[in-house]
Amino acid sequence: NAAALEKAAQTIAGARRVRVVGMRNGHFVALYAAYLLAQLREGVAPLPTSAMTLAEDLASLGEGDVLLVVDFRRRAAMLRAVVEAGRAAKASLVFLTGAGMATLSRPGDVVINCLTAGSSLFDSYATAVSLVNFLGTSVARELGPSGRSRLQAIETLHEVLGDLRDTARH
Repeated sequence: NAAALEKAAQTIAGARRVRVVGMRNGHFVALYAAYLLAQLREGVAPLPTSAMTLAEDLASLGEGDVLLVVDFRRRAAMLRAVVEAGRAAKASLVFLTGAGMATLSRPGDVVINCLTAGSSLFDSYATAVSLVNFLGTSVARELGPSGRSRLQAIETLHEVLGDLRDTARH
Protein backbone atom coordinates (compact mmCIF):
# COMPACT_ATOMS: atom_id res chain seq x y z
CA ASN A 1 0.00 0.00 0.00
CA ALA A 2 2.95 2.37 0.54
CA ALA A 3 3.80 2.35 -3.17
CA ALA A 4 0.15 2.94 -4.06
CA LEU A 5 -0.09 5.86 -1.64
CA GLU A 6 3.07 7.42 -3.07
CA LYS A 7 1.82 7.00 -6.65
CA ALA A 8 -1.60 8.42 -5.68
CA ALA A 9 0.04 11.48 -4.09
CA GLN A 10 2.19 12.09 -7.18
CA THR A 11 -0.79 11.65 -9.50
CA ILE A 12 -3.01 14.01 -7.49
CA ALA A 13 -0.29 16.63 -7.04
CA GLY A 14 0.45 16.68 -10.77
CA ALA A 15 -3.15 16.71 -11.99
CA ARG A 16 -4.81 19.55 -13.82
CA ARG A 17 -7.94 19.05 -11.69
CA VAL A 18 -9.06 16.51 -9.09
CA ARG A 19 -12.61 15.25 -8.74
CA VAL A 20 -13.57 13.01 -5.83
CA VAL A 21 -16.55 10.68 -5.83
CA GLY A 22 -17.93 8.31 -3.24
CA MET A 23 -21.40 6.94 -2.74
CA ARG A 24 -23.16 5.40 0.22
CA ASN A 25 -20.59 4.99 3.04
CA GLY A 26 -17.85 6.22 0.73
CA HIS A 27 -19.56 9.61 0.43
CA PHE A 28 -18.37 11.10 3.72
CA VAL A 29 -14.82 9.78 3.16
CA ALA A 30 -14.84 11.31 -0.33
CA LEU A 31 -16.02 14.66 1.06
CA TYR A 32 -13.22 14.57 3.65
CA ALA A 33 -10.68 13.81 0.91
CA ALA A 34 -11.94 16.70 -1.23
CA TYR A 35 -11.87 19.00 1.80
CA LEU A 36 -8.25 18.19 2.65
CA LEU A 37 -6.98 18.24 -0.92
CA ALA A 38 -8.71 21.57 -1.68
CA GLN A 39 -6.69 23.15 1.12
CA LEU A 40 -3.49 22.14 -0.68
CA ARG A 41 -4.23 22.85 -4.33
CA GLU A 42 -6.72 24.48 -6.64
CA GLY A 43 -9.07 22.54 -8.86
CA VAL A 44 -10.36 20.02 -6.31
CA ALA A 45 -14.08 19.29 -5.95
CA PRO A 46 -16.37 16.48 -4.87
CA LEU A 47 -18.76 15.02 -7.44
CA PRO A 48 -21.35 16.15 -8.02
CA THR A 49 -20.19 19.72 -7.49
CA SER A 50 -22.58 22.26 -6.00
CA ALA A 51 -25.71 22.80 -8.12
CA MET A 52 -24.47 20.44 -10.84
CA THR A 53 -25.33 16.91 -11.82
CA LEU A 54 -22.98 13.99 -12.27
CA ALA A 55 -23.48 14.14 -16.03
CA GLU A 56 -22.44 17.80 -16.21
CA ASP A 57 -19.43 17.22 -13.99
CA LEU A 58 -18.31 14.06 -15.77
CA ALA A 59 -18.60 15.78 -19.15
CA SER A 60 -15.96 18.25 -17.92
CA LEU A 61 -13.39 15.56 -17.10
CA GLY A 62 -10.47 15.19 -19.44
CA GLU A 63 -6.91 14.09 -19.89
CA GLY A 64 -4.73 15.44 -17.10
CA ASP A 65 -7.55 15.22 -14.56
CA VAL A 66 -7.77 12.72 -11.70
CA LEU A 67 -10.90 10.96 -10.55
CA LEU A 68 -10.43 9.78 -6.96
CA VAL A 69 -13.01 7.05 -6.36
CA VAL A 70 -13.91 6.02 -2.80
CA ASP A 71 -15.51 2.60 -3.04
CA PHE A 72 -16.54 0.29 -0.22
CA ARG A 73 -18.68 -2.78 0.30
CA ARG A 74 -22.23 -2.63 -1.05
CA ARG A 75 -21.27 -0.38 -3.94
CA ALA A 76 -23.89 1.86 -5.52
CA ALA A 77 -24.73 0.50 -8.98
CA MET A 78 -24.17 3.92 -10.57
CA LEU A 79 -20.50 4.00 -9.52
CA ARG A 80 -19.45 1.67 -12.35
CA ALA A 81 -20.89 4.13 -14.91
CA VAL A 82 -19.13 7.06 -13.19
CA VAL A 83 -15.80 5.21 -13.34
CA GLU A 84 -16.31 4.28 -16.99
CA ALA A 85 -17.13 7.91 -17.84
CA GLY A 86 -13.89 8.99 -16.15
CA ARG A 87 -12.00 6.32 -18.04
CA ALA A 88 -13.58 7.36 -21.37
CA ALA A 89 -12.56 10.96 -20.65
CA LYS A 90 -8.95 9.76 -20.20
CA ALA A 91 -8.81 10.93 -16.58
CA SER A 92 -6.37 9.13 -14.31
CA LEU A 93 -8.15 6.92 -11.80
CA VAL A 94 -7.19 6.53 -8.15
CA PHE A 95 -9.23 4.17 -5.97
CA LEU A 96 -9.55 4.04 -2.19
CA THR A 97 -11.36 0.76 -1.68
CA GLY A 98 -12.16 -1.89 0.85
CA ALA A 99 -9.56 -4.64 1.02
CA GLY A 100 -10.50 -7.88 -0.69
CA MET A 101 -13.22 -6.18 -2.69
CA ALA A 102 -13.55 -6.68 -6.41
CA THR A 103 -12.58 -3.20 -7.54
CA LEU A 104 -13.58 -1.32 -10.64
CA SER A 105 -9.91 -0.72 -11.38
CA ARG A 106 -7.87 -1.82 -14.34
CA PRO A 107 -4.11 -2.14 -14.83
CA GLY A 108 -2.55 1.32 -14.71
CA ASP A 109 -5.01 2.66 -12.14
CA VAL A 110 -3.81 3.39 -8.62
CA VAL A 111 -5.51 1.28 -5.95
CA ILE A 112 -5.24 1.92 -2.21
CA ASN A 113 -6.80 -0.88 -0.19
CA CYS A 114 -8.04 -0.43 3.35
CA LEU A 115 -9.78 -2.58 5.93
CA THR A 116 -13.35 -1.74 6.85
CA ALA A 117 -14.67 -5.05 8.22
CA GLY A 118 -14.43 -5.66 11.92
CA SER A 119 -16.18 -7.41 14.75
CA SER A 120 -18.87 -4.76 15.22
CA LEU A 121 -22.24 -4.65 13.54
CA PHE A 122 -21.16 -1.83 11.21
CA ASP A 123 -18.10 -1.45 9.03
CA SER A 124 -15.43 0.89 10.37
CA TYR A 125 -14.05 3.68 8.22
CA ALA A 126 -11.35 4.77 10.68
CA THR A 127 -8.64 3.29 8.46
CA ALA A 128 -10.07 5.00 5.38
CA VAL A 129 -10.13 8.39 7.11
CA SER A 130 -6.56 7.86 8.34
CA LEU A 131 -5.43 6.92 4.82
CA VAL A 132 -7.07 10.06 3.42
CA ASN A 133 -5.25 12.11 6.05
CA PHE A 134 -1.94 10.44 5.15
CA LEU A 135 -2.67 10.94 1.44
CA GLY A 136 -3.26 14.66 2.05
CA THR A 137 0.05 14.93 3.88
CA SER A 138 1.78 13.06 1.04
CA VAL A 139 0.21 15.39 -1.56
CA ALA A 140 1.43 18.38 0.46
CA ARG A 141 4.95 16.93 0.41
CA GLU A 142 4.72 16.43 -3.38
CA LEU A 143 3.47 19.99 -3.91
CA GLY A 144 6.20 21.46 -1.75
CA PRO A 145 6.02 25.22 -1.09
CA SER A 146 2.90 25.77 -3.22
CA GLY A 147 0.79 23.55 -0.96
CA ARG A 148 2.07 25.25 2.17
CA SER A 149 1.54 28.75 0.77
CA ARG A 150 -2.05 27.86 -0.16
CA LEU A 151 -2.65 26.60 3.38
CA GLN A 152 -1.19 29.82 4.77
CA ALA A 153 -3.35 31.95 2.46
CA ILE A 154 -6.44 30.08 3.62
CA GLU A 155 -5.48 30.54 7.29
CA THR A 156 -4.92 34.26 6.71
CA LEU A 157 -8.35 34.55 5.12
CA HIS A 158 -9.92 32.72 8.07
CA GLU A 159 -8.40 35.37 10.34
CA VAL A 160 -9.59 38.23 8.11
CA LEU A 161 -13.09 36.78 7.83
CA GLY A 162 -13.24 35.84 11.51
CA ASP A 163 -15.17 32.73 10.52
CA LEU A 164 -13.40 30.23 12.80
CA ARG A 165 -12.97 30.09 16.53
CA ASP A 166 -10.17 28.07 18.07
CA THR A 167 -12.05 26.49 20.97
CA ALA A 168 -8.80 25.25 22.52
CA ARG A 169 -7.75 28.85 23.17
CA HIS A 170 -11.11 30.27 24.29
